[in-house]
Amino acid sequence: MGFSHSIGNQLAAFLNKTLLGYRRLDTVPVDAVAEILQPGDVVLVEGGTRISVAIQYLTQSSWSHACLFVGESGSNSRELSLLEADLQDGFD
Repeated sequence: MGFSHSIGNQLAAFLNKTLLGYRRLDTVPVDAVAEILQPGDVVLVEGGTRISVAIQYLTQSSWSHACLFVGESGSNSRELSLLEADLQDGFD
């Protein structure tokens, strides 16, 4: 692992930390949103990390990133599967 890769990992870890005092505010219950989502829908997200705040500031947006709804995770499951990129881990 090179020096620049190590610095990049440290920077990503710093930027990916959740801000102290951040509280998620849901104006619509998650269950209500889940009922109308269809595979392929894009869900806008307001993140609570340092990088999210930077993105919101630079873009002057309420949203810091988006994820893709790919459907329910199992045939008997109501667990939703969302695909999003993570600064440290790639796709999650």
